[in-house]
Amino acid sequence: MLLATALLALLFLVTDRGAVAQARAELAGYRAKGFDLLQTRRTADLEPAIARFQQALAADPEQPTANLRLGLIRLARGEVEAAIPLLESATRSRPGLQAARQGLGEATLAAGRLDEAAALWAGVDEAATKLRQLISRYKAAGDGARAAHAERVLETVTRPPGARRDVSSESLP
Repeated sequence: MLLATALLALLFLVTDRGAVAQARAELAGYRAKGFDLLQTRRTADLEPAIARFQQALAADPEQPTANLRLGLIRLARGEVEAAIPLLESATRSRPGLQAARQGLGEATLAAGRLDEAAALWAGVDEAATKLRQLISRYKAAGDGARAAHAERVLETVTRPPGARRDVSSESLP
């Protein structure tokens, strides 16, 4: 029992050190005009944080913080298929964790899995506002296809429950 407790404490320490490394790298550019967290996650040296998160996941593949943070880094870097299982694990481990649900919603949307994305976004606080922000971000990046996917998901999420329909079978522009 004592060994298990010590290992659990070590696992949290490794994850926390990864979170600190990630925060330091992301906040290094915070004072810059027009700070963009997603752009920072794409370009900052997050390798020390990634290594810590991977170390934590090697010890406990279901560790929610490591899965969430690594999943969000992968998603920001465009590694959608790598992000999805990490975010799924974080959501399974902590079903009420909004950041995990939103991250998985964004990842499944980016992967074109619109029905799954809509179901996830339906459980996100202020989903309509966050989806509108996502649509703006996709449009600003010139990603019309993902913006259209997000608009379909937004339409589904904001529709009254009895009027919702399958969004993946609809033709996209």
